[in-house]
Amino acid sequence: MYQKNKKNIIITGASGFIGQNLVPFFLERKFNITVLARNEKKLKKFRWFKKVNFQKLDLNDKKTWNIKILKSSSLIHLAWQGLPNYEDSYHLKNNLKSNYEFIKYMIKEGTAHILITGTCLEYGKYNGKLYSNQKTFPEIPYAKAKDILRKKVQNLSNKKKIIFKWARLFYIFGKGQNKRSLIADLENTIKQKKKTFKMSKGDQIRDYLPIEKVVEQLFELFLKKESGIFNICSSVPIKVKDLVKNYLNQKRKKIKLKLGFYPYPKYEAIKFWGNRDIGEKMYLPSTPNAPLKSKRYNQALGPVRLRYNKSLNFIENDAFDEKIINYNSDYDNSQSYSQEFKKHMIKVFNIIKKNLLKNSKIVEVGCGQGHFIDLISNNSNYEVRGFDTSYKGKNKKIEKRYLTKSDSISADMVVLRHVLEHIPKPYEFLLLLKSVFKKSKIYIEVPEFNWIKKNKAFFDITYEHVNYFTQTSLGKLFKKKREQGLLFNKQYQYLIADIKDLNESFKSDYYSHNWEYKSFESLFPDIIDIMNKVKKVARNNSIYIWGAGTKGCIFLNHCKNSNLLINKIKFAIDINPNKIGKYLPGSLIQIKSKEFFFKKIKNNDTLLISNPIYKSEIIKEIKKNSSIKLNIITI
Repeated sequence: MYQKNKKNIIITGASGFIGQNLVPFFLERKFNITVLARNEKKLKKFRWFKKVNFQKLDLNDKKTWNIKILKSSSLIHLAWQGLPNYEDSYHLKNNLKSNYEFIKYMIKEGTAHILITGTCLEYGKYNGKLYSNQKTFPEIPYAKAKDILRKKVQNLSNKKKIIFKWARLFYIFGKGQNKRSLIADLENTIKQKKKTFKMSKGDQIRDYLPIEKVVEQLFELFLKKESGIFNICSSVPIKVKDLVKNYLNQKRKKIKLKLGFYPYPKYEAIKFWGNRDIGEKMYLPSTPNAPLKSKRYNQALGPVRLRYNKSLNFIENDAFDEKIINYNSDYDNSQSYSQEFKKHMIKVFNIIKKNLLKNSKIVEVGCGQGHFIDLISNNSNYEVRGFDTSYKGKNKKIEKRYLTKSDSISADMVVLRHVLEHIPKPYEFLLLLKSVFKKSKIYIEVPEFNWIKKNKAFFDITYEHVNYFTQTSLGKLFKKKREQGLLFNKQYQYLIADIKDLNESFKSDYYSHNWEYKSFESLFPDIIDIMNKVKKVARNNSIYIWGAGTKGCIFLNHCKNSNLLINKIKFAIDINPNKIGKYLPGSLIQIKSKEFFFKKIKNNDTLLISNPIYKSEIIKEIKKNSSIKLNIITI
């Protein structure tokens, strides 16, 4: 019921497929909800009914339009009669007028924020990817009525200066769906233990999304402050027969498909899908390299919402907020305790040396705890400086601060090792460096996203990394490059260029409309399978994970969120003495020393290695200290 200090929402169509799933979602997020409907009896069957305010309303009877609108109420208008009879003229003759008059009434009564659901059928018979800003050519009464309503409400909202969002829905399946729809009919076929399923040929390509994801996207759209048209979709094209086959595989059911039993609808294109306008948020530990001193303290979680720029072949987290990250005294991302990583740093230094003369000046921006600066100082006569706000040591060559526009520094080479992936709007940051260093060369090293994708390394998606560069996108930062390549078993990439050769076209592509949102599941569809494979190998024995850095921390966080493996993980192992005894953020798994690990392991226990490049180093360490037989899995 009504509670103070909560946001107020009025929802129509609450008993429909979307409404019955959307209402509890908003209730869980502490909203006051008023439900408008004709049939109170129909609503009472839902568990959430007693938690909402009910007001009787019939869109076709203005006598019932006596609504008590709470202060600052928003409207989510889902109601629409006569479905799924899409070709009935009733939509144009009746629904269009009654819905428009209702919206006008709500605006007059003070509603200044409105979200209305539309349909992908408004686009007409376009083939291919559909963008929310393209023209519409609806073919049937239902789509025409929705399209006209959108235009009329848009004109009205412009005059009244209200926030108006049009949510264009693609194909949906899930709990509460009309029994005549594809997946609901398939589910009924399974329940009735039928041997065949009647459907169309199934070669048409569509865009399907489970109702849970639709509700999440509608919630994110509701929170947006800007008006506009937004596709609510997966952005993943799939053949209808493949959707059905995948569903049967998930249910482990074998049913013969009677393809071609139903004809294709005449009003639909043979293949179309949406460009996704609403991102999907997940929450990850904001600084995985800042282990917690006690289980009582948990770290802030940061929102991750991934979007992809096709022109740049570049991914970023557009929900990133640097205020959430706290690089305090517990933060330690050093990898220099590993012999393998020391070899990597020497290789990087050799690459840099090839591009410099004797007695050159090197400046490392974001130098961490100065290990690379120490390497340069101990092995050359180069003049070296460093800048990093998280630096804890006493090296006078390193300044604990950020660079600013007022800086002017002479350098022959600027080094950015694993810095650019942490910085929002990377091109703008490079412009700052250009103003500070003028004509210097620049060495940039970042993770390589294609390696992450190819190796299914979902745990490399972390809140600290705003940007995910491919070799294409890194190369596009500059008009000309001196050198570009891969390092660290192809996990990392590097580029050397002249800082004056920054490429303005990167900026124009970045600020273009060439973006689409990517769900985490679409990028890494095998995440649950990977965890289940580990579970199968481990059986009833203990599981340990070697590597308490970002990869290990994020992997365990996904295990906890999926409720898989997490209860079998005894502890994490790390060779960094500063982490021993602390707890990994998110999962709260404790970090132990390798010596403690060797005392605890038993035959047939499972060890997960969080980074494949350290595998040989770790196996060598195990053989030297123990004769126990382990199942070793590189994740």
